[in-house]
Amino acid sequence: MRLWKVGFIGICITIGLLLIPLVHFVSGPLGPAIGGFIAGSKAKATAGEALLVGIIMGIYSLLIILPSLWVISQRFEFQTFWIILTMILFGYITILGIIGALIGGNIANQRG
Repeated sequence: MRLWKVGFIGICITIGLLLIPLVHFVSGPLGPAIGGFIAGSKAKATAGEALLVGIIMGIYSLLIILPSLWVISQRFEFQTFWIILTMILFGYITILGIIGALIGGNIANQRG
């Protein structure tokens, strides 16, 4: 249960970094890694837990992306493109979330 909470914190940080005007050009692409780092350090995640934190961040991102995808697919005919984009975003958020959580958990565990 605690990993679901820190995964939620990670995705909230990711979204928050996208919403900051002008800064989002730098913080947006790194947002999943930063969110994963904070989530992993908060949970003091081991390697296995960091993997789960990143996957949970990806699942939470799908809860945001899939309803948006449905709305877009009702308006436009490029459904294959949107499905591929969703898969890429899911993988991107998951992988960077895992890397960030690994680094954050490792640093938090070294500090004690």
